Amino acid sequence: MSRTDEAAERMPGEPDDLQMQFASTKEAEPLAVDDRTHVLELVVTPAVRVWDRPALAGSPAFKETALRRSALRSPMPITVLVLGLTLLTGCAIDKGTALAEDFERDWTGTPDVANIGTTKNNTLPFRGTSTGTLTLKDGTSTDRVTQLAGEMRDYVARHNKITGRITADGVTFTVVADEERTGEVLALWRSMTADSQVTAADIHDAPWKEATDRWRIEVSAVDATSALTVFKDMLAEGDRYRPLAGVMVLKIKSPGLRIETDFHDSYPTEAIDAYEAVLARYAVVRATVRRDPVSGSAATIVVADSEDRDHAGELARGAAPNLGSAITVTSDNSD
Repeated sequence: MSRTDEAAERMPGEPDDLQMQFASTKEAEPLAVDDRTHVLELVVTPAVRVWDRPALAGSPAFKETALRRSALRSPMPITVLVLGLTLLTGCAIDKGTALAEDFERDWTGTPDVANIGTTKNNTLPFRGTSTGTLTLKDGTSTDRVTQLAGEMRDYVARHNKITGRITADGVTFTVVADEERTGEVLALWRSMTADSQVTAADIHDAPWKEATDRWRIEVSAVDATSALTVFKDMLAEGDRYRPLAGVMVLKIKSPGLRIETDFHDSYPTEAIDAYEAVLARYAVVRATVRRDPVSGSAATIVVADSEDRDHAGELARGAAPNLGSAITVTSDNSD
């Protein structure tokens, strides 16, 4: 039988020998997903073609077989699609979740680590980030903390979608891939843990667009006096602390005082002057010294009920004449 005659007798949609040979021998192509390469291989094995046997061509068995084979053709693309989706799902469609699991697995069993905490951010399918924090056991030595920070620095350098953090002696800090910046953070950690005025702190890397050397520091202090002292030391280059080289925002809170800057601010001299002027004369119940987008800084001061609120306000505005309405003084029983 010629190829033309064979094609004429072939059932509609039935591939010829060349097509079947190609389908069964085509090499599987790699599929790259989630930084991993997977191979999805589809093997097609041709069935015996009953029409090659003239004796069976007109038989009922041939018709039944043809009908069955025609019915099986359409599900094949669906089966391949299902297999493909299953493969992709197994390749961390929730990227942040997979990264968190990787971090926990990689650091489990590390000596001196009491707890491993993770967060996950699944931004898009197959994309995301994670933050992993090692909480060290009480009494872990400074040398050991320094060693773990070095190991964490190497780790985040290899896993740029994971932020690595360490908590030791009540102070949590982010470890970055840059060796010099990590050294600065370790020096600040040592200063904080040696300062009895500090009860807890968080030193967090806070990059924004091209500005990569930025830090967000939050400190809890024993009392208002300690909060102001630590704030001055960290921003005014006191004897106890060495400021970080990068831009930073500093927030310090304590019973009675909250004082802060932001990334666009430097030392809030006038607002602090207003606060200290009132504090030197009257009992201050609580106060907030913060940045103001118009005046540069601002202060909200609350004095005890028994104090002269009006005079306290005069003292504050006299110490910071350029702040105007950015200075507010009230009494503890004010609505």
